[in-house]
Amino acid sequence: MCPRDAITEFEVVVGLAPTHADACENLGSALMQRRSEAEAGPAFEQALHLRPGPDVNDDLGVALIARDRKEDSAGHFRAALRQDPALPEAHYQVALLADDADRLTEAEGESAETLR
Repeated sequence: MCPRDAITEFEVVVGLAPTHADACENLGSALMQRRSEAEAGPAFEQALHLRPGPDVNDDLGVALIARDRKEDSAGHFRAALRQDPALPEAHYQVALLADDADRLTEAEGESAETLR
């Protein structure tokens, strides 16, 4: 199924069941595949509101980076790591943000955590 078809299907499900967290998260993921980060953010925010969790925080963080909202994204990656300290995707994103800000020691430590 191409992202456009998946988006249409998930939009229908979310319209019928707006409190279905998985449908909201899946809609956000499909929108990210289509590079529609501005639309993906609200879907991930709704999913996070319905079911807070590390994966949704990580997904929302990635969507925010794509919209050049690095400070906001860092908060979601850190929330993901509080919920699941071993989540490699969140460590990776924190490492990239730290490297981008020339915080090399932090970037190195987060990179090491990614490989654990």
